[in-house]
Amino acid sequence: MQIDLGKLVQEYRTAEQQLGAEVMKAFGLSGSGFDNFAMMDIFGAPGHSAIGTSAMRDIEQVRGWNFTAILAKALQFGLGSMAVYCPQWIAEAICDQHGIEYKASKRVTGTEQYGVPEDWVTAPAQHRVAALLKSPNPWRDEATFLFEIAEQTNIHGVAHILVLPNAAGMPKELWVIPKAAIQPVAPSAMFPEGSYRIGHLSKLSINTHADEQPLSLQQALARISNREYSAKYIIPIGLPSPLFVDDFLNSSSAISDTVDTDAVIHRTRRNMLEKLMTTGPRLEPMPGVTVSNSEWVKLIEEFESQNLGPNNQGNAWRPPSGIKVTNDSHTGREMEFVQSADQSRDHTLGQHLLSSAMLGLGAGGSYAQVVGLIKGNARLILQPLMRIYSGQLTIGLRRFMDSPQNQFMALLQAANIDDKRFPPKSLAG
Repeated sequence: MQIDLGKLVQEYRTAEQQLGAEVMKAFGLSGSGFDNFAMMDIFGAPGHSAIGTSAMRDIEQVRGWNFTAILAKALQFGLGSMAVYCPQWIAEAICDQHGIEYKASKRVTGTEQYGVPEDWVTAPAQHRVAALLKSPNPWRDEATFLFEIAEQTNIHGVAHILVLPNAAGMPKELWVIPKAAIQPVAPSAMFPEGSYRIGHLSKLSINTHADEQPLSLQQALARISNREYSAKYIIPIGLPSPLFVDDFLNSSSAISDTVDTDAVIHRTRRNMLEKLMTTGPRLEPMPGVTVSNSEWVKLIEEFESQNLGPNNQGNAWRPPSGIKVTNDSHTGREMEFVQSADQSRDHTLGQHLLSSAMLGLGAGGSYAQVVGLIKGNARLILQPLMRIYSGQLTIGLRRFMDSPQNQFMALLQAANIDDKRFPPKSLAG
């Protein structure tokens, strides 16, 4: 069956209607409301919506320097440290319950500016939330969990965290669900608060037995796959959308022009290399000069032996008498391969607020300058993102607890780079 997409899209007769349609389309809508919302998702609407764009389109963008930037930021998240803070009396009560003495851990300098009350302390390892974040589920540790959050937010703009409660309704496990496998559902009679439908999560298995006490990762995935969950058990994390309160900013769509341009540049360079003429110099007689076939063979042999090859590099030479020498081939320098590649790289990394020097590329200057760049990136880029994401995670987990158990705050701190040879004052100069 053939579908005429032209008949499915409304025609706009005025410039004002056309402009309105383009604006709505940029946010993953049809331009006339929500009638063709599903179709826009299937075909991958360009725009900034994390919910209204196609997950497959986002995945297709994970290539080249965009992949490198996403991986670099996700790895930095994986190195981060998730700390939990709570009132001191709660920390002492938890330690008393476990028969240990509470020893206040050293607070990270500057946590007050992230909203942690001054009279709160670092929660002990036995704190419910601290233990949960240290081991989100039996098959993920803290570093992998943070890496998955960063990976999803950098690719799709949103990371959906599924909360599995215990018998008492408290969070027991946390799972990061890929955007391609989760779909928000509008409020219904069964789920008046809204819901999310999670598809199949395992690539290796289809009909794995779903046991409440899984013995393998495949069984654990089967237990949570192909089910609909109340919106209460899903914690979405990401940068807020400029249009909808319950949507998020999709970075992949926002920088799609740069990524697509980078792909075109690389395809063009590859095509030119594949079609590049790699033959040697072209010899042709000047006007009025006639050369027989046997003379051509001898002439070419003599020319190659005297002028071509590494042994003749840099030697002076002259064209044979009556013969014009032309070099039709081109080098990468003549076609500005290096310059175009560096520009494409820096533009893509720059869209992710990354410098090529941080990846050991480009002109980073001295070692002190590189360390300063990394520290600045952690302070000005990674830490603000971590503060927003950990704040959203804190609010999501608080929904499962009553006072005073909900008096806690999770704070993700970027990995600190300490080099005694370059104290902060020396980097500032």
